[in-house]
Amino acid sequence: MNLQYISDNRGDTKAVIIPINEWKSIAQKLNIFETHNEPTKEQILSGIQDAIHEMKLIRAGKKKQKTLKEFLDGL
Repeated sequence: MNLQYISDNRGDTKAVIIPINEWKSIAQKLNIFETHNEPTKEQILSGIQDAIHEMKLIRAGKKKQKTLKEFLDGL
């Protein structure tokens, strides 16, 4: 997969550009979830809180950061 990274002036990665064919594949996999019941507000907030907690652990070096490939393989 040919990824391009967008960084700020400090060199911190802020975004990733992926080839359109890869995006279509990801979007197709994610459409599976669109056919299920919509999540509740509480489920969305809980997911966001979990993600923030996970990012804090990664930044503190207490959890390994996943690559995009590892993330996508988990879908």
